Amino acid sequence: MPKQYYTIFALFIVIMVDALGWGVAFPVLAPVLLKNSVHMLGAATSLATRNFLYELALSIYCIFMFLMSPILGSLSDKYGRKIILIISMLGNFLGFLICAMAIPMHSFTLLLVGRSIAGATAGSLPIAQAAIMDISSDALKVSRLGLVILGNVAGFALGPVIGGFFMDKAIFGANISYQTPFYISCAMGLIGALCLLFFKETYTGNKAIKIHLFTSFHNIYQAFTDKRTQHYCCVLLFFLSAWGIFFSTMPVLLTERLGWMGSSVGYFIAYIGLIFGIIILFVLPKITARFPLYKVILIALASLFTCNLLFPVIHNSILPWTIILLAIGVPFIYVSTVTLLSMQVGEQQQGQIMGVTGSIFALTWGIGPLLVGYSLKAGLSTPYILSGIFLLLAILVLRNYNRTSLIGDNTQRGTVSRIKPGVAP
Repeated sequence: MPKQYYTIFALFIVIMVDALGWGVAFPVLAPVLLKNSVHMLGAATSLATRNFLYELALSIYCIFMFLMSPILGSLSDKYGRKIILIISMLGNFLGFLICAMAIPMHSFTLLLVGRSIAGATAGSLPIAQAAIMDISSDALKVSRLGLVILGNVAGFALGPVIGGFFMDKAIFGANISYQTPFYISCAMGLIGALCLLFFKETYTGNKAIKIHLFTSFHNIYQAFTDKRTQHYCCVLLFFLSAWGIFFSTMPVLLTERLGWMGSSVGYFIAYIGLIFGIIILFVLPKITARFPLYKVILIALASLFTCNLLFPVIHNSILPWTIILLAIGVPFIYVSTVTLLSMQVGEQQQGQIMGVTGSIFALTWGIGPLLVGYSLKAGLSTPYILSGIFLLLAILVLRNYNRTSLIGDNTQRGTVSRIKPGVAP
């Protein structure tokens, strides 16, 4: 058991470092591309073009994560979790190093290359999820997965705050460097790789698994067509689409309607992360141990839907801090749905199915900002209508699922579905 505790701790650190590294570099892209602060773009570049290139720089990370997550997951099923996790951390280091080099070289192309490499190797979350499933019984999967997800929440919340700190002219004046956040992200990647040197392999792998060029699309197709996993995949897809739209719109709403500055938005995101952390540590294990996961997800979706209805009508700076408490369902939905997905496949397919969850995450958070940018033309409330539709779809899919299945049984044992381990046509 002590060895398992170190394994969980190592996975927590790796996930936090990965999310932190991404979040630290995030505040750099806006001034570099939208304001052209380092003259990376031509002086005659129009605002519309700069906006497009900014969205492209954001999205390309998620596009490559979407394409590569299932492959990395299948590779971890074939060669083991440890080596693929180390490759992910080193890819993180290399990608952000290239991004840092792009600043003094004034090269947008090089920036895209760095973002692409970092996104392609951003497989630590799904692989860490698979590693947790390897060492956990069905009864422990939810609580242990929650601890790993806590690392992602912590890194995601703290990253933009740290990145914003190094970009704060009030502190550093004219000495701010747009390269510094990228170098910090590089260091985070190395720290993650070092932590994994003492990580004990949780799954030795199955060398017989075949991986092809179209493995990613094949794995995603299987997950969405297999009767055991398709409903959970759809719920995860609709939920993450809704949450991605909600989260992407939130800074715009707070800035335009309440006049919040970037630092205030950063603190608010950190506040959300703190709430999620408390929920994951102290509430989620008790709730999921007492109630069927189906009911937990359904109630959490209803809570998030209520938050989605109320948030766009805020009119003072106090309401956001209270209404956002209704979003406590987010960790319940994600952890419970991913756990149910894990229960549908055998040990040789944990990396494969977790890779699919990583692709769903990347797809929804990559397309989300684009949908927000387009829908905002119709008003600040329009993205929330779109988010509400996705939440209703998630609820409908869940409610229409066959009630006679094992979905409501918290003691459900993992059974091997007809998903085949990493075989592409």
